[in-house]
Amino acid sequence: MRRVWLPLLLGLALAQAGFEQLAALLSFGPYEPVRQQANAACAQAGDNLPACLQQMAASLCMGQRDPMVYVWCSAAASAPYPLRSGERSLPLRPYRVEIVGGYVRERDPQTNRVLRERPIPPSTLYTATPQGNGFLVEETIGGTPFRYFADPYWVIYTPQGTPLTDGLNPSPLFLGKPYLVFMVPPPQQGFPPSASLYKVGRLADDFDGDGVAELGYLTVGGSAGQRFTSGSVHAIAYDPNTLVLKYQYLLFANQSDENPYLNFVQERLIRYQVR
Repeated sequence: MRRVWLPLLLGLALAQAGFEQLAALLSFGPYEPVRQQANAACAQAGDNLPACLQQMAASLCMGQRDPMVYVWCSAAASAPYPLRSGERSLPLRPYRVEIVGGYVRERDPQTNRVLRERPIPPSTLYTATPQGNGFLVEETIGGTPFRYFADPYWVIYTPQGTPLTDGLNPSPLFLGKPYLVFMVPPPQQGFPPSASLYKVGRLADDFDGDGVAELGYLTVGGSAGQRFTSGSVHAIAYDPNTLVLKYQYLLFANQSDENPYLNFVQERLIRYQVR
């Protein structure tokens, strides 16, 4: 019996350790009180939350002499917390979210013609099993297993119990939150993570081409310099009738005036099935 269970127990321990390491990358450590103070001050900001947090970051962090202290302070103060409420909570039953197809495409930036395309093979994205008043979520990201708890609003927490981020992947059902917060790991060691805010609404663009205006969340980004322009789109879509997770769509584009080899448009569509 010991030989049967020992590998399983070791696997679960490694999965938990993997999540704890990831949680450390996504949290602000000693600057978490700055995040708490800024979010408390902006609790009634509503749609103006991002602007309010930016103002709090300027107020709380301006005057820091150490540049890295300022970077960490500003990142923490401008990061909203995930919402622990919504139009509905996730019913406590088992969920299995599967990838059932999709594609990765590269397009010509000038003509929008598809240059290359490869399919996304079917696989299991994650499983969620009811445990207590939430869910035990198990998934593999980049070959690393993760095992963590999510509450009925799909919020996950640090090992110390602080709200960290909305789930590492989208919830199986549309919960009607006004926004989602996904924490992004830092680009390199020693730098803080960043928060990406996704707004709720009907997706006006028909990213999957089926003619349905899905419910979902969207974020767009971009930057520009004297000789380059880049942009991105990320959409999370739910079926408007069943409220079940339907797909994710991501687009990245870059245009360089100096180097044509840096010009690209890449899009990714991932289709889901929830059991």
